[in-house]
Amino acid sequence: MELHEAIGCEVKFSYPQSGQNRACVRSALVRRHVHVHDARDTFSEPLHPRSLQERPDLRRSGWLVTCWDLERSEWRSFYNGAVRNLLVVSRAESPDSLALSERQCHVLVAMVEAGAVNAANRLTIDAIARLAEGPFADSDSFKRPISQLVSRDLLTAKRGRGGGCWVTKIGKRFAEGLAA
Repeated sequence: MELHEAIGCEVKFSYPQSGQNRACVRSALVRRHVHVHDARDTFSEPLHPRSLQERPDLRRSGWLVTCWDLERSEWRSFYNGAVRNLLVVSRAESPDSLALSERQCHVLVAMVEAGAVNAANRLTIDAIARLAEGPFADSDSFKRPISQLVSRDLLTAKRGRGGGCWVTKIGKRFAEGLAA
């Protein structure tokens, strides 16, 4: 089994500490423990040219796999070609660390449906509350769930005047899975 075929699984594998082409052969391997969320075929969906220009020495392969790192509690991406010693730990659909509350699910889906997927289309907490639970929703009760979504990199927030929130690429993929 390849890493990109393990979507929905909890896996352990070894990955080079450095992804640079010249260092990758000699780089020490680091053990990773992740939940595989998504895989992108970089041949059918090429990376943006700016990504390639910013890090030209990065060793890449055909699949870019997005995972929730269970030890670091953060989103990580790995290229399938550099993965070694893959071990499927569990085929559970979603680990506890990714479990979202009902309100958080409503927020993500409502924001994607409203098109709040970039900074230009950001929404205030008041607007998010009305979208998710109707015109009489209490926006104060949304502050903590939204803060948790931001800490999980499912939303991005801009503070202060003209601030608001929008859904990240990972959050959008996650919301699309919830809506299906």
